[in-house]
Amino acid sequence: MENPDPGGRAGQLHFQDQSNEGAKYPYDFGTGKFEGLPGSVEKAVGSSPGFIAGIRKGFAALGEG
Repeated sequence: MENPDPGGRAGQLHFQDQSNEGAKYPYDFGTGKFEGLPGSVEKAVGSSPGFIAGIRKGFAALGEG
């Protein structure tokens, strides 16, 4: 989660894949998915309690339900 311009634009939630340096996948609040996230990565982390908790924490910080 980041917001480099608070008050200027909405913050964003994204996933950075540490095994693929520079890979950053933005979260689409409309679809509830990370855009472009490879299926293998989604399968590996998607149901992890820590991953889900991180998304919820990001939602709370951004004021999303």
